[in-house]
Amino acid sequence: MVVIIVVVVLIIGHNQFVTEGKSLGTAAINVLGDIISPANSDLNNKLSALQEENASLRVKLLDQSLFKPDTVKVYSDYPLNDKQDILIAAGSIQGVKQDDTVTWGGNVLVGKVITVLDNSSVVSTIFDPSWQMGVRIGGSETDGLLVGGNYPTVTLIPQSGQINVGDIVVTATPGFPYGLEVGVVKEISNTPNSTFREANLQTEFNVADLRDVTVRN
Repeated sequence: MVVIIVVVVLIIGHNQFVTEGKSLGTAAINVLGDIISPANSDLNNKLSALQEENASLRVKLLDQSLFKPDTVKVYSDYPLNDKQDILIAAGSIQGVKQDDTVTWGGNVLVGKVITVLDNSSVVSTIFDPSWQMGVRIGGSETDGLLVGGNYPTVTLIPQSGQINVGDIVVTATPGFPYGLEVGVVKEISNTPNSTFREANLQTEFNVADLRDVTVRN
């Protein structure tokens, strides 16, 4: 009988020890949690701050790489003086792309981008002899074909078209914003027995005088 009582006491004592051990373990975990939680909170705050800073940097990079500046400087071509092409101080890093339209004074066509480098681009101008594009003339919106060169000319003007000296010639071809000014009709020539006429243009700018241009999509 005494033996049985001792065994029972031992079992009860063991169970109590296990229970207390579990309580101690839970208490220890709770204490560790109290110690670790502030550290985790601090780390989370630092991580959030870094994420915000990273997002801000990405926005700044997008501003620099995806959005073109309002105006772009034109590099000097001295001593080459080539009227066909100009080199501008903006490239792929500034968001310039091949075939972008280049204007002067807001609405006057200069040309289009043909080569893009990191921080500069080559622009082919309307003074390039190979330049050709559809245009419209004056209030009558008579169709014509602009042919580039030192003295740009509008050809293939129908005889029936009502055009006059002083009429403004504007872009009217895919790949360019509609209605950009190309030049003003300076002189109209007629060829006997021809279905078409030609018009010499007076441009609004001189390539050698260009200092700032705008690059447009």
